[in-house]
Amino acid sequence: MRQLRRTDDAGVTLIELVVTVMLLGAVMTLVGSLFVTSLRTQTTVRNATAASREAQSISDSLANGIRNASAFRVTVPSGTDQLLVAKVADAAAATISWRCIAWYYSATAKTLRSTQLVVPYTAPTSEPTTWTLLGTGITPRTGTTVFSVSGQTLSFAFTSAASGTAPVALTGSAYARTGVAATTSCY
Repeated sequence: MRQLRRTDDAGVTLIELVVTVMLLGAVMTLVGSLFVTSLRTQTTVRNATAASREAQSISDSLANGIRNASAFRVTVPSGTDQLLVAKVADAAAATISWRCIAWYYSATAKTLRSTQLVVPYTAPTSEPTTWTLLGTGITPRTGTTVFSVSGQTLSFAFTSAASGTAPVALTGSAYARTGVAATTSCY
């Protein structure tokens, strides 16, 4: 009886092993770089969304406050800081009741803060750190002011630059209520 001999080797050569490892390394490098790029993009998008949401929240706070206001005033308490005070109708009450709301833009701290005032109040001369922080990295779009007034219209234009994101520019205006007299004096 005759036995058949096998002519091919059962193992792999060193060259085949090196080529396989190199190909696997190239594929893993490509997959790893795609993964890292994906994580960076996700972080950038998350930060940009947060900055946009912050800017929109500030805009909503200002617009809603002024639209429900019978009167408002913008003053400059210190340097290029701005204080906006408004007599705002309380929407939750069955009859109109009034409250005083203030927004403080600090040019040095680049923040915008808000609070409901207790009347009578003393206007702050520097950033009121106990007030609710609405946004950081806030700068005027042009010039040195965030707020400007024309009659019963408040215009606001600012850039919100949260850390690690591209700045979000926001411009808007709101008209105060007309024909409604508030009994509360805010200023």
